[in-house]
Amino acid sequence: MSFGLPASLTFGDDTGLFASKLDSAKVSFEVLSGPATIDANGKLVATSGTGTVVVKAVTPGDANYRGAEAQQTITLAKAGQTLSFGNGPALSLSTGGTYTAPIPTGGLSDLNLSILETDGRAVLGSDSITIGKIYGANSFTLRASASENTNYLKAQQELVIQIKEDEDGIILSNPLRVLAGANSTPLMAAFDKYFYFVGAVPGSTGALESYFINAPGVYDPAGTESRYIQLVDTQKVELATESQDFDFFAAQAIKMTYENNFLTDLSLTPSRKDLFFYSNQTLLGKQAAGFSGSTSNPLAMDESFMEFWDGGWRDWAVLGGSVQGGVTLKLPSSKEAVGFVAGTGGISIQGVTVGANEAALEILTSGNLLVQATSFLDLSPVRETLFQSLGVIQMGATTEELAALATLETSVGADGTVQSPSAAQESLQEAKQVRIVSKAGEAFSTGIAVVRSETGLEMRDVVIRGFGQIELAKGVDSSAPRVLVSGSSVRDLKIKELVGAFINADSKIQMAALDASGELAGTMVVHNGLPVNRQLAGLLDPNIKDSRKDLWVDAQTVSLAAKRLEFQNTAIAAMSAITARANTVLLNNANLTVISQNGMINFYTQQGLVNRTYGSEVGSDNGKLNFSGANNFTIGNNSFTVQDQATLNKNYGNNILDMNQNFGRPQAGKVNVLKM
Repeated sequence: MSFGLPASLTFGDDTGLFASKLDSAKVSFEVLSGPATIDANGKLVATSGTGTVVVKAVTPGDANYRGAEAQQTITLAKAGQTLSFGNGPALSLSTGGTYTAPIPTGGLSDLNLSILETDGRAVLGSDSITIGKIYGANSFTLRASASENTNYLKAQQELVIQIKEDEDGIILSNPLRVLAGANSTPLMAAFDKYFYFVGAVPGSTGALESYFINAPGVYDPAGTESRYIQLVDTQKVELATESQDFDFFAAQAIKMTYENNFLTDLSLTPSRKDLFFYSNQTLLGKQAAGFSGSTSNPLAMDESFMEFWDGGWRDWAVLGGSVQGGVTLKLPSSKEAVGFVAGTGGISIQGVTVGANEAALEILTSGNLLVQATSFLDLSPVRETLFQSLGVIQMGATTEELAALATLETSVGADGTVQSPSAAQESLQEAKQVRIVSKAGEAFSTGIAVVRSETGLEMRDVVIRGFGQIELAKGVDSSAPRVLVSGSSVRDLKIKELVGAFINADSKIQMAALDASGELAGTMVVHNGLPVNRQLAGLLDPNIKDSRKDLWVDAQTVSLAAKRLEFQNTAIAAMSAITARANTVLLNNANLTVISQNGMINFYTQQGLVNRTYGSEVGSDNGKLNFSGANNFTIGNNSFTVQDQATLNKNYGNNILDMNQNFGRPQAGKVNVLKM
C-alpha cells in the first residue's frame, strides 16, 4: 500500500488531501503525530504552518486482499499573504489636514501601518494620518506589513500618497495676509510658506534652528555689551526658494535697545534686495520695557507660533517711565526695503533714529504700533514706506499721557516761567515728535508714505515730508477713503506737517472722530486749514480755463465728521464737494470753496436746520448750523458772505437751503443743510 500525499502541506490549504485507495478496499487514516487532523470527509487539515505530520493509512483486508498499512511524513508549510490597497487612483492629501488612514485588504495576521519618511511630513494616529507642513515634500510612502507567525509568512505592500499644498491654509497661516497693504508685496508668497511650513527646507544649509519654531526667545543683534557681539546667535532664515530675494531673521521677540545698531554688520547676502526681521513682538529703543522671556528662558510656543506673549501692548506705554533714546539704526545701503514684521505682540519704537540709506521701510504688525520720539530719515524717494497695523497706530504723545498732564495745577517756576497743563502737554508732544522724511527733501519725489490702521489712528506732532504722495488710512476695504482718521482716542488729532504731492484728481480727505462703536464722538476743531500740501485747481483739472484755475485746493472732496464740528478761522477748498456731519456745526470766520459750478457744500446736522439767530459762537444752538464772524462761500463763480444778521437773512432760502427747502434734497451750487 502506498500514499498519494505530497511531501508538504501548506497551512490553510482548502483543497484537502485524500489517501489513494482501491475501490474495493476500505481505508482509514490516522494522524500519528504532528499538528494536523483528519476531518469527516477524509481531508488532512494542518493546524499549524510549522512542523511535520506523520499519517498512517490502514485497510483491514477482505476475502480477496490481505490487510495492510503505511505511514508517510509530511512537512507543514506556512501560508502566504497578499496585501492590497485597492486599484483606485493614487491618494492626494493636503498639507496640514488629518485623514482616515487607508486600510489594506488581504491581511491574515497582525497588520501594522508605518510611514517610511521620518521627517514629519506625515504622522500616523490610531486610525488616521495627519499630513505635516514640510516645504518641498511632494509625497510620502505608507507601508502595510502583515507579521509572520506559526501559520503565515510575512507580507508587505506600499502605497505612495501625493501631498498637495493647502492654499487656503497657507494663506491663513500668514499673519501679514490680514494687512491690506501687505497683500500686494512680492514677499507675501515667500512669507506664506515661511509661516506655514515646518521642517526640512530643500537646499538649505545648517540645522532647523534657523526656523521660526526653534528661534530664540529674545534676539538682540546688539548683544549685551556692544554691537560687535551681535553676530552671536544670529538666526538667519534661508527659505531656498527661487523667488527669494531677501535676508530674513527670526526670533520670538526682537530687541534693538543699545547704541549704534549697525544692521550692515549682520551676515547678509549682498545680492538680495530686502532685509526683514520677524518676531511676535518687536522693541526698538526703549530699554526699560522688557519682554516676558529671555534667551535662557524662552517664551512658550504653541502650534500657532503666534499667541505666546501674555502681556498687553499698552504695557509698553507705562513700563520703565520716560523714553530712553540714543539708539541709532543704520540700514544697509545695498537693500531696497528693510522690514520689521510682528505678530500679535505688536511693535514699539521709542527714542530711535533710523538712517534708511534710501531703503523703503516696512513696519507691519497684526498687533498694535507705538512710535514716539523717533526719526526715520533718508527714506526711499521712489518706493513705498509703509506703517501698517491691524490694531491701533499711535505716533507721538498718546491720549493717556496727555490726560495724565491735564490734572496738573498751574505753577510758576523759579525762573518765572508759568507751567500750565496745556504748556506741559504741548511740551510732551514736541518731545515725542515723530519725523518721517524722504531722501528727496524738498525735491520732486515719486515715493509714497502710507500710515494705515485697521482699528484706530492717533497722530500728534508728526512730520511727513519729501514724498510724492502721503496716505493716512483706516480700514482695509478697497472702497475706504484715501484719508480716514478715526477712533475714540483721535478726537484731538494734530498732525504737525504733511509735505508732499498729497493731492491728485481723485483724492478724498475724510476725517472722522468716532467712538468704539462707530458713533460720532468728541469735538473736531479745524484751525487755519487741513494739514496737506495744496495744489492749483488748473493742474488737477486742465479743463478749467477761467480764474478758478488759479485757486488752491486741498482735495477732490473733503468730508469731516464728529459729534461737534467747529471751523475756526480756517480755509478749505475742494474740487467738487465739501461735506460736514455733526450734531452741531459752528462756522466762525470760515472760508469754504468748491471749484465746480455744480459742486455743493453740504452740512448734515441733528435737526437739519440753520440757526437763524446770527452770532451764536457762545452757547450755539445745538442740533443746527451756527454762524459767527465773517464766513465766505464760493461754489463755481458764485460767491457770497455771511457776516451779520442781514447777510444771513439775505442768503437763507437763496444760497443757503435747509431741510425746509428743495424738498429736503441737496441742490447743486448751494450750501445745503440736511438732517443726519
